Amino acid sequence: VQNPTHYYSQPGAFPVKLIIRSNFGCVDSIINTNVVVIPKFPIAGFYADDTLVCAHSSVCFHDTSYVDPNTGPQFWFWDFGDGLKDSVSGPNPCHAYATGGYFTVHLCLYDSIGCGDCDSGFVIRIITNPVANAGPDTVFCYGAQVQLSGSGTSNCSWSPAALLSNPNTC
Repeated sequence: VQNPTHYYSQPGAFPVKLIIRSNFGCVDSIINTNVVVIPKFPIAGFYADDTLVCAHSSVCFHDTSYVDPNTGPQFWFWDFGDGLKDSVSGPNPCHAYATGGYFTVHLCLYDSIGCGDCDSGFVIRIITNPVANAGPDTVFCYGAQVQLSGSGTSNCSWSPAALLSNPNTC
């Protein structure tokens, strides 16, 4: 049969034997080892440095995928869940989220022959940064005592602390 096909149900390296016969009955054959190599499919996986991060802070992701040594990894495609995608940073990208919320990150990994796998997703929580408000500008006479009023969170720190009666009060 010319140009036969065969279904390989398991990964591995398989020898192939070709036997040819001329119209005159002459025969030749060749056995090639590892001509057909069927790798195991990649299995995508990763973890993040942290799962609770402030907005505008960078979080790094680390590839833990399995790729058959016969093919090796070729291409990583990251979807950070906030509308941004990355296909150039490779196995360990870092990303900063602009806003708070819950984001599902996905990794799709492809080997050198195009076999791929995508993970099921990893949720990361981004905390919205507080907005500091020191109140309106205040004009007062020299030597007068003035009450400063800040807002934005329950934890405040005024400076220079040496000039204030309670620099940690909002």
